[in-house]
Amino acid sequence: MRDMMDDTTIWDSTKYNIPVHSGTVGVGGGGGNGGLNPKNHERGGSFSCNSTEENNAVTWAQQQLYLAKLTLRNSNAFTLPKPAHELLRRKAASKLRSALLRGVRQANRNDPKRAKNKPPPLAYERWAARDVLRRTTTELLLPSSGVVDPALARDLSRHTMRGADAQALATSLADEAKTAADALKTNTENEEERKQERIYCTKCGAEMLAVALGAPEAKPYFTVSDAHYKKLKMLYDDNEGSDDEQAFLRALFCLLCRYDALGGAGYQCALPNKCFDAMRKAVCANGECFASPLNCRTHAYCSAFPDTDGAFGSAGSFRNFYPEFGSFEANPIFVPETMSMMATHCESLLEAAEQGKPGKYDDGNTSKAEDKKQKHCGKPRSLSFCVVVPVWKECKFYGALMRSAFRRGEPIVLSAEHHVYVDGAQHARPSSERERPSSYDTAIFFLQTKRASDRWPCGEEQRVAIRQAFAGDILAKAKSSAGASSTVGEPQLQWSRVYKKKKVKR
Repeated sequence: MRDMMDDTTIWDSTKYNIPVHSGTVGVGGGGGNGGLNPKNHERGGSFSCNSTEENNAVTWAQQQLYLAKLTLRNSNAFTLPKPAHELLRRKAASKLRSALLRGVRQANRNDPKRAKNKPPPLAYERWAARDVLRRTTTELLLPSSGVVDPALARDLSRHTMRGADAQALATSLADEAKTAADALKTNTENEEERKQERIYCTKCGAEMLAVALGAPEAKPYFTVSDAHYKKLKMLYDDNEGSDDEQAFLRALFCLLCRYDALGGAGYQCALPNKCFDAMRKAVCANGECFASPLNCRTHAYCSAFPDTDGAFGSAGSFRNFYPEFGSFEANPIFVPETMSMMATHCESLLEAAEQGKPGKYDDGNTSKAEDKKQKHCGKPRSLSFCVVVPVWKECKFYGALMRSAFRRGEPIVLSAEHHVYVDGAQHARPSSERERPSSYDTAIFFLQTKRASDRWPCGEEQRVAIRQAFAGDILAKAKSSAGASSTVGEPQLQWSRVYKKKKVKR
């Protein structure tokens, strides 16, 4: 979720032999939308790479994500929720937030010093993010594991309420969340009700659209910019190949509803497009490990919600992604437990690539899958992660990244005042309101296998380019405040899908 790119541009994956139509997910399929696009595959679904290093990096990263996407589409996790059911999920999340606030106020009602206290900012969002890591249920939004979260109790007791009261509230919320999730399972719609769910998309302002269920003026409605609407339509068409406008609008409504219910736009901030482009040019980081359909820069990426995001190209959660090779960018939500999961998973993937262990995915040529695994077994592979995290040195994830055997050089450290992020709710904001200052210093780590470090070096030249990209928006703002015309925050739309290739300087 966190590395939701701020640009509405989609890179031209078709120029690099990356299939974008998935249809019925028949790998190596025939014509139409079934299987891989016949223009982009050979020998029943295998992939080919072009000669330049940057071209290879694009192909390799997107190939691995595309294969993960095919696996996802063959699973139950891909089932799109119904709009009315998604509204019930959003309502349940809102009730849990209210229960958290009410619990804090009730616990402190007899304490004059604490009577006006509120839950810490993003306490609910952090609890939900941690709960994702411990539950195995199909519920993806509500913190429904039923396990009492000790970190939530600590969050509440630190500044808001007494320790015993905080523990009691955390216990009560865990039970309430599980009950809410169980109720959603039993509240299902029949096919006739689903057909009556008509979605309306109407203009609301100079560059915004309103998406509503049942009637144009119905509430709640969700806003999306014209630019993001066009991008999402492109992603949907590439993945579903459907001309059914209502099917697209239903998927769009569920997507917007889910991310509105998720909340926490501040902790889902994105990298400015110049920064992401700088990483791509420096170390060919072309795969996104923490993105969303609203902010992704490629046709295939990892995201938090495979059910709502799958129709727009998601390959599922990074936790369930097992790339063998390629260069990726990882910018997770700023929750310590999520960043620890990322660090552990990256380390495991890099060890497997360095040792040449057999991968999880094959290229669709099932008759030769075992031969290919034997052929590549024991041979080191090129795998790289460009990791963007806050400088929280006291947290476990930071120590794990610093101790990694695959860390190449010292991390780039950017002071908070020298860079900005893009708001996590950029799709629902005018272009002039998309940026927000960074709250913390930021560190950029380069984790690479030996072959990847030789292929995509992260030397001083690359580091300087990345630093300059992060500082670029600050300089632009300074110039605009001095009277220069400002285009900071404007999406650079490239709907012709033109991608200018540049070789990495060595």
